[in-house]
Amino acid sequence: PANTESAAYEISNSLRPEADDSPKLSKTVSTATNTTNMTFSLWYKLGELANMGFISKFADSNNRFHLRIMDDGSLLAFNNVSGTYHYKTTTAKLRDFSAWYHIVFAYDTTDSTAADRLKIYLNGTRLTSFVNNTNPSSNEALKIASDTSNPLKLFCSNNEDSYLSGYVSDLYYIDGQTKAPTDFGKTNDNGVWIPKKYLGTFGNNGFKMEFQQTGTSANSSGIGADTSGNDHHLTVANLAGTDITTDTPTNNFCTFNRIAF
Repeated sequence: PANTESAAYEISNSLRPEADDSPKLSKTVSTATNTTNMTFSLWYKLGELANMGFISKFADSNNRFHLRIMDDGSLLAFNNVSGTYHYKTTTAKLRDFSAWYHIVFAYDTTDSTAADRLKIYLNGTRLTSFVNNTNPSSNEALKIASDTSNPLKLFCSNNEDSYLSGYVSDLYYIDGQTKAPTDFGKTNDNGVWIPKKYLGTFGNNGFKMEFQQTGTSANSSGIGADTSGNDHHLTVANLAGTDITTDTPTNNFCTFNRIAF
């Protein structure tokens, strides 16, 4: 449902990537704030069920990172450094094509509790049940932060064998910090999880995507414009101004549920 609270945080735009177009936003980043902590937050509305990437970094098969949704609607987090890897696949599944979901992946590999080094949240609730459940090792470097030679990529898997379909809104990459879902959302008086304005910092390489612009250049007028204040604008590939929509977590449009067909 739409956010109707008084003086609520309203989101005006979303991006609608289509996997068949091979859409991508990318940027080669500089030295990270640190390599053990990061947070990735976005609002997402299903376009199809397939193996699709949210964010990734790829050097080779033994050095890669990706956060993605799988073809059954489960969420996957994977980090591989020099052949040593962890991965977690949730038993919870995204299946409602009419709903906006808030997803947060929060890393702190310095945490003394192995199970707390990666936390995955869906609509403000931590997911604790996994099909695959390999915890990050203590002080494990995150390839997305430690690799400054290869581009960080949105909306595709690490080696670009799959791309994202659906709607994406209010997206954050927080470099070097572990954030809670309550930094990006809250429960309203009706018990519904809704967006709220993020008031924190972003780290050396962090960015915020609001998708308010329609250009195809890597600048403040582009689809990949960073509105965090860091000016880390992303390079646009296979996306156009027509992919910017006003279907958002605070203005939810009706869509067909493909599972019903």
